Amino acid sequence: MRDHPALVGTTVVFAVVVLKVLAVAEFQPGVASAILGYSDTVVVVLGVLTFTVPLMAAFAFVRYMARPLPKDQPARAWELAPAPFYGAAFFYTATVPMLVGLVVGWLSGFAIGRWRRSRDRAGRGSTASITALSIMLFFLAVLVVFGDAMWLSAERIDTADGEHVVGYVLDQGEGWITILIDETRLIVQIRSDDVEARRPCAADSQPRSRTISQIIGGSMGPPGCAGLPPPSGSQDESG
Repeated sequence: MRDHPALVGTTVVFAVVVLKVLAVAEFQPGVASAILGYSDTVVVVLGVLTFTVPLMAAFAFVRYMARPLPKDQPARAWELAPAPFYGAAFFYTATVPMLVGLVVGWLSGFAIGRWRRSRDRAGRGSTASITALSIMLFFLAVLVVFGDAMWLSAERIDTADGEHVVGYVLDQGEGWITILIDETRLIVQIRSDDVEARRPCAADSQPRSRTISQIIGGSMGPPGCAGLPPPSGSQDESG
């Protein structure tokens, strides 16, 4: 693995992207294939990798804080400077399930480290590595199992007949808009001429996808999709 870092990195990215797309499609292979077929590959890869920001921030923080220091040399104040940046990156991008994964991963890694240290003194120095690896594995599991949040912003799309859908626009062109419906995770197409309004909003069916900063801030982020009124000038949806 150390001899081929590029190959290992590419394989890991490919696996994360595939698993994330499957999770977004609620593990429906047909829907996952359609998402990849309609979406731009670069957008998918970059969008999926954004979900790993809190994972990388937590992993970097643990590795940085647990790095070996020369004996009898206390940590200098300036050496702790990167810590707030790691914390801020985690705070503004991590969701509640990720936070749970962090806690469980840390406790698991700590327990494994203590167990190894009790069995073999040589395992004492690997406690930090095991802890960090445990956090990464738990984060990846959380991203796959619970991370059905889409990398695109949700939109409420109102049509001329007074109906609306909430979903994610995968593609638009040749007179059609391709949408992944948020609640059902089905893919539909709507004629561009029939669209009266498109407005970004927060998907109400996925509260677990909100970041910690959004939950604490309350008003942070776009309004809920269900709370948006019909666009001005449209007929009443209730008939």
